[in-house]
Amino acid sequence: MKLLRTDEMMHLLQRLSDEGRVFLPRLEDETILFRRWEGDSPSLDALRAGNTALPAKDLLFPQTEEVFRFVANAQNLAIMSGEPDDAPPVIFGIRPCDAASIQMLDRVFLDEDFPETTYARRRDGAILVTWACTDVQDTCFCPTFGIDPAGPVQTGDIHVTDLDDELVLEATSDRGGTILDDLAEHLTDADQGAQDKVDSLREAVRESVVSAPAADDLAETLAGMHEDPIWEEMAFRCLGCGACTYLCPTCHCYDLDGETRGTEGVRFRCWDSCMFSDFTRMAGGENPRPTKRERVRNRFLHKLQYFSEKHGVYGCVGCGRCITHCPACIDIADFIYTVRGADCDE
Repeated sequence: MKLLRTDEMMHLLQRLSDEGRVFLPRLEDETILFRRWEGDSPSLDALRAGNTALPAKDLLFPQTEEVFRFVANAQNLAIMSGEPDDAPPVIFGIRPCDAASIQMLDRVFLDEDFPETTYARRRDGAILVTWACTDVQDTCFCPTFGIDPAGPVQTGDIHVTDLDDELVLEATSDRGGTILDDLAEHLTDADQGAQDKVDSLREAVRESVVSAPAADDLAETLAGMHEDPIWEEMAFRCLGCGACTYLCPTCHCYDLDGETRGTEGVRFRCWDSCMFSDFTRMAGGENPRPTKRERVRNRFLHKLQYFSEKHGVYGCVGCGRCITHCPACIDIADFIYTVRGADCDE
């Protein structure tokens, strides 16, 4: 563990900027979002405010991305490959749940047989500087999935614990260690007092996450609930707006679409949502998920059963965004409690 004075954080950001474009939480129109760092003083209030409204996945898997452009006439067709911005980002201040979600995107997009090349280029050089949670929200339940809200994350490079006047820095990768070595003149070794503070803080944060239902054997339980009445009950409340999927750090479905004007056109990739009625509609008009019941069921089973069966981990990190922003107050943590046969107030 190394100590860096909070008022000297600029040294860390400047060193990170040598590795690529730095993005960090900023307050924008009363909303905390990841935005490009332009060399100015970072906002500690934004860094300490909890999770950003939108996850950091947009920096690795953009919401909209051009694939190619074309010009066509009666005689010729010219296709120009898109030039996606595949420069690896440096993501500073990402919370442990969002950092863990990138592991899940890696499982999907870095499949050795069919890698998504643009994602792979961004991900290969990306640096993650995780920021320990010190004040969790009521909707957080990341320990359900084995995520420590205040501790280091496997996918990270440097982990930061905020002790107000000092930041405790831990290298969690070789690349992170090199960066901290380069900052040696600004860092001091953490003494036993600082380490004790970190340990106490982590324990207090873990205890404060009260909404943490056990996820053990959840996939096996759900495997026998395909026709359970619970899906009809949840579908009755669902508006089908898709907000849960667009705010989710692990959702990765996308569509290919395009626009044509005269002889010129563009094809682009954009996020899609399994909650939309046309997501599974086929060219002939048939739809295997014709009602909200099937779509709600698919979303929850994909997160909590199918993803686990295929990849060995659940497709949820307990960030709570879908709970916070669902206009129908559908609560995935409450759902897990119900499936486990437990009281959601426990």
